[in-house]
Amino acid sequence: MDQLTTLRAFVTTARLQSFSKAAQTLGVSCCAVSRAIADLEARVQTRLLYRTTRTVTLTEDARNYFHSCVRLLEELDEAHRRIAQERCTNAGELRLVVHPMIAPEMLSRLVREHRANAPDVRLVVSVSDCAVNLLAGTFDIGILPADFVGQASVIRRTLRHSRRVLVASPSYLAACGPVDSVDDFQDHGILVNGDGRDGSDGAFETLHRGRRLAARASTVIEGSDLILRTFALAGMGIAWIPEETVAADLAGGQLERVLLAGGFDDTRVELCLFYPDREFTSARCRSLIELCVRFFGQGLHEKADAIVEAHA
Repeated sequence: MDQLTTLRAFVTTARLQSFSKAAQTLGVSCCAVSRAIADLEARVQTRLLYRTTRTVTLTEDARNYFHSCVRLLEELDEAHRRIAQERCTNAGELRLVVHPMIAPEMLSRLVREHRANAPDVRLVVSVSDCAVNLLAGTFDIGILPADFVGQASVIRRTLRHSRRVLVASPSYLAACGPVDSVDDFQDHGILVNGDGRDGSDGAFETLHRGRRLAARASTVIEGSDLILRTFALAGMGIAWIPEETVAADLAGGQLERVLLAGGFDDTRVELCLFYPDREFTSARCRSLIELCVRFFGQGLHEKADAIVEAHA
């Protein structure tokens, strides 16, 4: 037996003053209880119980030890009770890491809905465009691209796919001229995530009619998707960015699609929900997981409805 089980056998036997009653209470055999007490006495090198055919009592030397064991087991049971209660209570702190692909407006809506659904949970949100180890204990849940979490044991659920699109502000296009072909990029600035660069000066890689090519621009500015969006809105160039990040800007006319008929293939980014465990997920984590699945799923339906209406 492990040490805690042995201590519990000792305390139960001393309280009930019976090996058989202790065995019945603990759900083990009398031999197991007797062996546990013998092992404990051998470990502490002290006789703990007087045994007769009628009764079992503590020895004088064991009285203080018994009270210490009782306190220890009571504190342990209380700790077990608290942690189990916390797991079932939708309260406490929850640490969420998200990718900048999620536009501020969308993240704001998600946070507001979470606050309404779980007012007792303190949500701490970190925005990061770096790989994350969800098993390190820094974060509880991640909303990130598929390749940003490499731990095989982590649970992954796809929330949606977002294609990369070319966008620019109307003021930028009015000042610098339209883009009618890939060759026109040489007269423009391109705003691109560093992952899209091919290593050559003034070029970024994409797919054009099924083949990979390097489109060259007069100026290249690299940054995270959130920074690219900010720069595109400021009229600094043409951004190659996930559609998810600029959906509200496209709908509101702050940004426009570039090269709509240019033959560019969809380069899709998979946005996923990550969390470390399925079996022992706390109530506050389950609440946010369910909200994210509902929130992003609703966004997919809204986008599909918008497409149908546009072609009606």
